[in-house]
Amino acid sequence: MVKPLIPLFSDGQPFYILALSQNQVRLLKATCFHVEEVELEGVPKSLSEALALDDPDRELQAHVFQGVPTGGSRPTLMFHGNGGGTEDKEEKSELLYFFQKIDRGLRGILVESKSPLVLAGVEYQHSIYREANSYPHLVMQGIHVNPDRLSAEELHRWAWEIVQPIFDQEMEDAKALYQQFMGEGAGRASQNVREIVPAAYYGRIGKLFLPVAQECWGNFSPDTGEVSLHPEDLPGPEDMDLLDFAAASTFINDGQVYVLQPGQMPEPVAAAAVFRY
Repeated sequence: MVKPLIPLFSDGQPFYILALSQNQVRLLKATCFHVEEVELEGVPKSLSEALALDDPDRELQAHVFQGVPTGGSRPTLMFHGNGGGTEDKEEKSELLYFFQKIDRGLRGILVESKSPLVLAGVEYQHSIYREANSYPHLVMQGIHVNPDRLSAEELHRWAWEIVQPIFDQEMEDAKALYQQFMGEGAGRASQNVREIVPAAYYGRIGKLFLPVAQECWGNFSPDTGEVSLHPEDLPGPEDMDLLDFAAASTFINDGQVYVLQPGQMPEPVAAAAVFRY
């Protein structure tokens, strides 16, 4: 029986946090319940490292004076051996170059991901990074803080407040899509258990809605695609909960499963599904 566990996976939809400063770059992968740091390969860990990759001599010329961080104070980037400090325009140019290198490195890590990415960094760096960014799922709202002073768990708490409404809206959008397809009557949605169970097994379901406490006992033959429903409330010795089976099959085939309270269902039915095709 896996259906009772599905909400843990639904609330466990992944998202990423990019903690960004001139001195340190961290990528965190998180769910509602967990956060861990992702090993970064091909991503410069600091501004000085990014500059030194192209010109090793610059590693001795450039360094960052962070000082004692207070509030959202802006770090000062200084260069030596080139006639003094840089102006804001030059500093932005260096940061943009640094962030472009980070963006290129993240492409290989996030290449197949559609998960939200939350940016954490001091406020003035957000607009510069967004100029360099090519990841389409970067969240508009970010965390305006110096992330070097925060643990992964602290960043996770801030980021979850940002992404939770995004995940809630995704569920509402899925319900609206179900209602649209049911209204069109083109076979792209169903509330018929006899249709939903084989569709789940064969990977046709993109979104499945199930009431949390309801069961539907019977049998399913993968060879024929036939579903037989048990006429009694109590299951027979060879019966299975077809709703639980549909939930597991949809999850295994990378569909989204929503296990909801009855009042949250798009309709008062035992199951509702949106088909991929």
